[in-house]
Amino acid sequence: ETKDMEELLSKFRIAASDVTVISHINNRAEEKTWNEFKSVMKGVPQSVVTETDLENESSFINKHLKLGEMLQKHSKDSQMILMTLPQDRLGNTNPVIYMGALDFMTRDLPPLLLVGGNNTS
Repeated sequence: ETKDMEELLSKFRIAASDVTVISHINNRAEEKTWNEFKSVMKGVPQSVVTETDLENESSFINKHLKLGEMLQKHSKDSQMILMTLPQDRLGNTNPVIYMGALDFMTRDLPPLLLVGGNNTS
């Protein structure tokens, strides 16, 4: 997978010296991270984000919390991070949860470029 990613980047004339492909993204994020996210979401009015919303979006949230942990582990010393913009579930993800997940995923990182895609690959 790493070689494939390096080849893809080279097609776009992007020189990459260190590529890490994260394959275990579906593992549960650390409890500390989850607790911080839930704490922030408690500051949002119940009419905007409910406990049911958080439960329904738990897979989406976990994926992005775990991505944030992995980015901290592997990319915190990078000069720049390039990754695809996470797709919500066909417009069904609560926008506040979506932005909260992006916030947690990108917190305290070097410059990060999120690139939109066509959601087909």
